[in-house]
Amino acid sequence: SILHWRIAFILGFNISVLLIIIYFIKALDLKHNTIDRGDYLNPNNYNYKLSRQDFVLLFKMRSVMSILFFVLTGGLVTSILGNWGIYILSSNLGNPDLATIIYLIIGIAALPGAIIGGKINDRLFQNRKHRLRFLVAMIGVLGGSLSLLIFYVFPFPILV
Repeated sequence: SILHWRIAFILGFNISVLLIIIYFIKALDLKHNTIDRGDYLNPNNYNYKLSRQDFVLLFKMRSVMSILFFVLTGGLVTSILGNWGIYILSSNLGNPDLATIIYLIIGIAALPGAIIGGKINDRLFQNRKHRLRFLVAMIGVLGGSLSLLIFYVFPFPILV
């Protein structure tokens, strides 16, 4: 079927859209000025509902927009490289199951690097070296992306 690998992405998209709709129905307060602005400063008066103004203010924050941009672009790159990688491996190896296993091994091998990078960034955060935290994160992302691209460029020893 033409949808075989696309089913997971279609399902994930539909679940995400459903959760966004449920959030807007249940948690977003569309009435203006329903809560006094000073109440937000009181940690004992927590309200999970957002007004339209709160929602607009949320998207005016640089950190929120940066996270949203990273999630959107990172998600696109990850899904494209993931699908393309399995396709290239399966066409080179002639076995889609073996390609999936190799791709899973690569993903599992990335976990220790993420844990070590997180520990390093925690120490840098405690020492208030915020610029170095960004550098460690970028080295991890760019190093991982470069390694992945090199992995696709060089031929496999199995094929030689």
